[in-house]
Amino acid sequence: MVEAAEGALETCGWCGKTIEEDSPVYGCGLKVRSPENFQGKAGELIKVVMPRTGQVFLAMVPAEDSEARKEGHDAYVMVCGRKCMKALTFAFAAEKSGLHVVRNDAV
Repeated sequence: MVEAAEGALETCGWCGKTIEEDSPVYGCGLKVRSPENFQGKAGELIKVVMPRTGQVFLAMVPAEDSEARKEGHDAYVMVCGRKCMKALTFAFAAEKSGLHVVRNDAV
C-alpha cells in the first residue's frame, strides 16, 4: 500500500484529469537515474518534467520507510486508467536524460 500525498488521488498524474471519488486509480512506480533530485521531498506531491519532451506530470516521492521505497521506487505516479499508465510508462522509458523536479511551481 502506498500512502498518498495530499491531492494525489484526485488528479491523474499524467493527463491531469480529475479523478472522481470512488473511481479506481492505478499506480506506476518509477526508478530514476538521479534520485538525488528528489532529496528532501519525501512524502510530497511534486511536479516533474521530462526534459526531452517537456511533458510535466505529478509524482509522489515515497517516504523512506514506505512500501514503494522498499520496492525500489524513487517516485510513484497515480493515474486515472490503463491508457495513462501505458502512456507514462512508454514516455518514461523513452526519456534519456533523466527527470527534473519543477522547484518553483507549487502543486
